[in-house]
Amino acid sequence: MIINRKNTIMTALILGLALCIPVGTILARPASPGSGKIIPLKPLDLKVRQMNAAKDGSTGGSDRVKITVQVMAGTRMLTGNKICSGPFKVKVSKDMGGRWVDIGIGGVANLCVGKKVAASTKTLTFSDLVPASFRGARKYRAEVDFDHRVPEANEGNNIGGTRYIAR
Repeated sequence: MIINRKNTIMTALILGLALCIPVGTILARPASPGSGKIIPLKPLDLKVRQMNAAKDGSTGGSDRVKITVQVMAGTRMLTGNKICSGPFKVKVSKDMGGRWVDIGIGGVANLCVGKKVAASTKTLTFSDLVPASFRGARKYRAEVDFDHRVPEANEGNNIGGTRYIAR
């Protein structure tokens, strides 16, 4: 077997350089063609922008509650290209005396931002039945991207909440 020493050294150098490139550089784009500068892309930030719970009728004396969750994707760095978030899921739960019980999961296919759009929103609707015997505040919470499918700039702002007052 004949080994070409020059090609072997070149292959080893290229492979070594490829393995030593920081991950941030791989997830980056050139500042401008030919500039040689690299600007890391900032990931989107998903969060609950707004959440409401309101009576939506009654059934047998129990209140039907409509829970509306508006989720938002935003970024601090505007680029000429679109940066998209999806798909991801939103889970809504209710407080049942110290433990959270899921009432629904909704999906969001995509939220995109770019140079002309700094933030994008999607509204999802869920429902719950509050028994006639219940009095007081029923707490609800929404968790955006609860299964962590989307890398985000801030994972700490993915939960929002609201309450419904039963009378």
